Amino acid sequence: QGAGMSERVIAHIAPQLRRTLHPGGQVLPPGDLDKALRQARFYLRRDIDINATTLYRLFHEGLAEYLRAGTYGWPGRRRQTNAPSSSAVLVYRGLLESVPSAEGGQHAWHVADPYLLRHGAQHAGQAGMGDELLQDPEFLVHGEPEAVNAALTAAETPRGLLAAAAYRVSYGVHRDLEPEQRRQILALDSARFNARGLSGDLARWA
Repeated sequence: QGAGMSERVIAHIAPQLRRTLHPGGQVLPPGDLDKALRQARFYLRRDIDINATTLYRLFHEGLAEYLRAGTYGWPGRRRQTNAPSSSAVLVYRGLLESVPSAEGGQHAWHVADPYLLRHGAQHAGQAGMGDELLQDPEFLVHGEPEAVNAALTAAETPRGLLAAAAYRVSYGVHRDLEPEQRRQILALDSARFNARGLSGDLARWA
């Protein structure tokens, strides 16, 4: 998505897509990653992210759409219309594994790669896990506001719908604020919607 992924993110996703060679949860070694990027250099475009890391993306959207289809590597497998593709689920799993863990096993979104803050909600939606991500209070705080707001339609469970409502009601105010200011507003709005669990989690990680 967007300008591309950093090497840090790619190193976590690649083992998911090649799980027969690199079991899930194992980060691709730097040497293997460098070799793969060099071999694929004619299919890639490069850019620089806000943290000065190099971003890589496919040179043509048609190739990206082919890879998103979800059947490459699994001949003969068909998926239901609108169902998440196998590749989308594996990519999203790798993205989450690239986020460091915080106290209590939560995802430390404040130190996540910028790619995830910009596009994590998109990948979650493609993997059929958008509602689950919306229930992560730290992602609501640190995720890129425009991307999070666009993903609110994925809410379907009671907890997800409450989180979406709390985020949406003051979006015009907190969208341009710093994360910790957004946290305070979301905590107050969560309390207004009687989403005590979400409000408590937001306050706990302040």
